[in-house]
Amino acid sequence: MIKYEIKEKDGYLDMIDLPHNCIFNKVRTGCGGTTIALRNEENYIIAVPTTELVVNKLNSTENLLGLYGDFTPTLKDGLISYTQRNGVKKIMCTYDKLPKLVELINTADYRLLVDEYHNLLKQYMFRSAAINGVLDNFREFKSFCFMSATPIDVELKPDVLRDVPEYYADWSEEQNLFIAPFQSNKPYQYVTNFINHYKKDGYIIVNGHKSYEAFFFLNSVREIANIIKGTNLTNDNCRVICANERENREKLGDITISSSVSESKQFNFITCKSFEGADFFSETGLCFVVSNVHVKHTLASIDLDIPQIAGRIRNKENPFRNMIIHIFNTKHDDSFMSYEDYKEATKKELDIAKERAAAFNLLSPEAKKQQAKEVKDSLYIRYANGVFEVNDRIVNYKLYEYKLTHQIYSSSHGLQQAYDKSGAIHSKVHWQRFECSDLNRYGKSPSFIEIAQQYYNLKFDFNNARAEIEKKYPFISEAFQLLGFQEIRRLRTMKAVKEALVQAKLANRPNHDEVFRLLSEDIELGRFYQTYELNEICEKYGLKKIKELDEWFVIKSDTHRVDGTPRYGYWIKAVRAPKEG
Repeated sequence: MIKYEIKEKDGYLDMIDLPHNCIFNKVRTGCGGTTIALRNEENYIIAVPTTELVVNKLNSTENLLGLYGDFTPTLKDGLISYTQRNGVKKIMCTYDKLPKLVELINTADYRLLVDEYHNLLKQYMFRSAAINGVLDNFREFKSFCFMSATPIDVELKPDVLRDVPEYYADWSEEQNLFIAPFQSNKPYQYVTNFINHYKKDGYIIVNGHKSYEAFFFLNSVREIANIIKGTNLTNDNCRVICANERENREKLGDITISSSVSESKQFNFITCKSFEGADFFSETGLCFVVSNVHVKHTLASIDLDIPQIAGRIRNKENPFRNMIIHIFNTKHDDSFMSYEDYKEATKKELDIAKERAAAFNLLSPEAKKQQAKEVKDSLYIRYANGVFEVNDRIVNYKLYEYKLTHQIYSSSHGLQQAYDKSGAIHSKVHWQRFECSDLNRYGKSPSFIEIAQQYYNLKFDFNNARAEIEKKYPFISEAFQLLGFQEIRRLRTMKAVKEALVQAKLANRPNHDEVFRLLSEDIELGRFYQTYELNEICEKYGLKKIKELDEWFVIKSDTHRVDGTPRYGYWIKAVRAPKEG
């Protein structure tokens, strides 16, 4: 890697143009690298990994043509019309549009910027066609620059880029990124606890500063939907930024899918659609990264994803802009193969593929076409432009994924090692672990007495906050009525309050005949009641068990079909004769 002298101003690159025909490690996120290509006097094609990045830049850049979605005749006509205009031209497209652009424009008139180029590795498994399109065509342009603040590890770099020089920006000052790693067997519950604390006070306090907004980077719409449901969030206080697809809309139900340019809410959930490149603005927003080792696509890469996320919030006055709360779980590695052994095994597969590709290339043109159909689904061999070649890109992805799953997230030690190494890889960027006692408290579920205090404080509020608490603690309203807040505060625990409530009900319990009169309003003779129905009636009148109904009714346990399904419950056979005396 070669040191590249840069000009900088206030933490941003201050350059006329980006370096040409190279890989450029800009080292820092949010330093204005893409802006240079967007605003200088050179014609530029800027290829980015997601539609969200195009939309994000279109919102803030004039004279920019955005190409994404289906390449319709209308889009094609708009492109041709734009390229025929006078003046400097800036075209931003998703990776998959690059081959089509090569067909429709004079590439010698344009420089190419492949932005967030580390995605050529981490997205290869599910976007191989788009990424192959970039790597097969980048030399067609006047110049090229592959740019990222989190470059691909040299051992995982595609072979087609092996001879391309790699520069890194030589910043005058080091950049510190701060990480608070929280290991939890239930990472989503941990997130829920943070949300509940935000809701309770309106903010959380970290190192003496109040955060009023939370940004959760979690690459699973299903789990985002579960968290939203479990914390009773609505469109009023949360937004979700993910691909606007039917499947995601169904998962989210009433929650509207937003974009990175929409207004921030108190709770912001963001999938990998906006892990990098998109700008977010919040004066008090705090970033949370959530990883679940049992859901592979939620695992955030320490060297590629985490530094990108740390720079997503752009407000310089935000005291949390370089902080990450990383909530994760680990899984004991059940593989008997080390990363080095796995790498050696894949190398053998690659050597075999090279031998096969060499043999295929000796075939006649007709035989090549037939063979191309047979290797279409092969992991290790691809057929492009009449030539069979080894697909080292899929091998690099498999190594990347194996390290992530079996090494980094196999233990908290593995994760910490990854952070330490990441700081060494990225020149003048250092991860520092920060401790905050408040964070430990916020990660835990609020105690019952804290919930009771919140319920008491909300007594004059007319929103649904009290109703949410009553839904989770059905007895709390009655406890306040019969015991009073001072007694609840003295008792402190939920168990003690429940026991005191039972005693209070017994003390206020009406006589035998009065209880029978009340029960008769809810219980119908000759009817079958499911167990949960009788339990609710008993709780209403202070009875601990269904068996206590024997004092007033003859009941018989049985099973009975309800809506075609056998259910366990009780028949109310008759009224029990009153006891003598």
